[in-house]
Amino acid sequence: MRPFIRTAPLIASLVALAACNNVGGLYCTAEAHYALDVTVIDSVTGLHGPFTNLVLVATTLAYKDSLFVGNVSATPDSSLYTLGYERSGTYSLTVTADGYRPWTRNAIFVLQRPCHVADTPETARLVAK
Repeated sequence: MRPFIRTAPLIASLVALAACNNVGGLYCTAEAHYALDVTVIDSVTGLHGPFTNLVLVATTLAYKDSLFVGNVSATPDSSLYTLGYERSGTYSLTVTADGYRPWTRNAIFVLQRPCHVADTPETARLVAK
């Protein structure tokens, strides 16, 4: 057996523990995370638009975050929206756009990890009226 193969598990363990500062506790990065990473697509075409008057509303018991986008093109870069800046909880998410039925998902559980919330992906597949 080669030495690298025997030491690979040790190296992996050290890398996993590198985020912990044994002297001062857990080491957290300065970056921030959003609770919800929402992708919006047309349910029939699978395209990321175009959408007009796109509105996303995420609520928990005591918190509400919303986003309004007037016009959305069909490019994939324009289809990911983030809500709930560093807020854990149980969310309800509603997405609306002109010419589409409202899309709603309830009981989206967003966990609080030791440093940041867990980014939770959702895909809103909008159905035309």
